[in-house]
This record gives sequence, structure tokens and C-alpha cells, in this order.
Amino acid sequence: MNKKFEKYFLEKGLQINGNFATGKINGYEVNFELNIYAKQNPLLINFSTFTTPEQKNEILKKLRSYGFKFIQYDFNTVGLLIGANDITVGKLLKRLDSILDAVSETLKEFEAKDANYCPLCGAEINDIESMNCCIEDYKINLCSVCGEGYNKKMEEEQKAFEEQPNNYLKGFGGVLIGAIAGIAIAIALYFAGFISSLSAFVAVILGSFLYKKFGGKQNKMMIVILALTTLASMVLAVFLVYILASYQAALSEGLDMSGLEAFNILMENSEFKNAFISDMVMMLLFSFIGIGWTIFDLHKNLRKTK
Repeated sequence: MNKKFEKYFLEKGLQINGNFATGKINGYEVNFELNIYAKQNPLLINFSTFTTPEQKNEILKKLRSYGFKFIQYDFNTVGLLIGANDITVGKLLKRLDSILDAVSETLKEFEAKDANYCPLCGAEINDIESMNCCIEDYKINLCSVCGEGYNKKMEEEQKAFEEQPNNYLKGFGGVLIGAIAGIAIAIALYFAGFISSLSAFVAVILGSFLYKKFGGKQNKMMIVILALTTLASMVLAVFLVYILASYQAALSEGLDMSGLEAFNILMENSEFKNAFISDMVMMLLFSFIGIGWTIFDLHKNLRKTK
């Protein structure tokens, strides 16, 4: 965890576990999740609370009226989720106290239930009748009835996941469609005058989505299939673009040869060769970034399932 955030959380008396911190703030159970490299919301804050739909609307309206910059609010299953960001870590930490105070005061103003109540049903709880469960990555204190019901639901989902067929072939079909879409975008951008790594992102993200959509099971084999297919397709995309470029260059010189023959000849030119290698490296780099994002997303989903 970032040392500045770690110091802040410890001063608040929170318990730290990896990139998570948990404890009570102004009477509310609060979970912090830190992902310092996230572009939109590197810090997520979850206030556990039970509220009615009417309370939710009023609370969100009041919170947004404060005009805190780079702050987003929304309600999830177990309370109020806040996405926080700023230009630097130091600037975010300087105003974090005022944000937390404003949120907790607003929750109290509209009588949102605090840590003494179950965030799922609103029933009053105590140490004997409560259960600590992991919901949406956060440690949430529930009443025993909701806790037992939630654990049973999680066990059923875990069993269903384990019994789910792998459907590797169908999943591969989804990845292949994503790869073809990436190649098509690479060629289309070439004709528009660009050689862009955008196609790598499309291939990875669309392939990942369709793999799951077609019934492929989210496991390590999904990453292997996605990674190999995407990398192969992006290498092919760069080759196709340069072969097309070589063919056009040959035509412009009035030469009667195939694109592959023209490509082999042009590869003897250092400027052409360097451009080819540079574009290939960039395409592979963005493919690896996309695959890395998929691995992170898969790991998060599997952790939730467990």
C-alpha cells in the first residue's frame, strides 16, 4: 500500500490488509480500497448503511451539492460507494477528512443507519448476532440472518461455478471474433492513413467479453487462449498492413509483383525495416497491456466468486 495512505489509515485507527483498510468513522463502518494506478478512481470508499430509495435520492442530491471535485457517489448493495481522485496523492489526502465528515454528516442528517444496523435489512445488530462477510470485496458486518443467507448464496454460486462446463471451443470462437475485429480495424485505420495500436485493445476487450458471452469459463485457460490468439492476430495484422503498403508501393512504381515479394524487398531498406519493427513492438506492447488488464479483471472476479 502507498505509504502516505497507510499512515493516514493507521492514524484513523483502521485495520489494513493489502490495499484495503477497514474500520469505523463517525459511527459508520467504512471500507477503503486503494488502487493507485487506476485512472478514474484510485480510492474507493464504502460507507455501510441501510437506506430507503427516498433517502438515497436525497443523500445523493445533498452530497453532489457540496461540489467536491473529482468525487463520485453512488449506492451499491451494502451502502454508499464513493470514488475519489485528485491531481496528486497529497492533495487527495489533504481534503479526505472534509469529504468523510461531509458524507457521514449527510448520512446522519437523513437518518441513514450506522454501524449498529445491518446494511442489508436495517435490523439492529450486536457483536453476538452479527456476522462479518466479504461483499463486493469489502468486509461488511451483517445481522446473523442476512449473514447466513449471504453465505449460503455464495456457497451456491461457488458450487455452480465449479460445476460450470469449460466450453473452451465456444470461448475460443468468441476470442477469434475479437481477433478478427482487431485485424479489420488495423487494416481500416491503415487505409485511413494510420497504423494504430487501438486494434490491440479492441481484440483483447472484445475477445474477453465474447469468450464469457459464448459460455467460456473464467479460469487460467481463458487467459492462455486470449493471450495467444490476440498476440498471433496482432502480429498478423501488422504483417497484413505492411504487405498491403508494400503492394501499393510496388504498384506506384509500375512493378508487377505480389505484396509479399514487395515486402521482402522493402525489408532490405533500413528505414522501412525500422518502421515495421517499431509498429510491431508497439502493437505487441498494447496487446500485453490489454491482456494484463484482462488478467486483473479475471483475478478480481474469481476472488469475488471464492
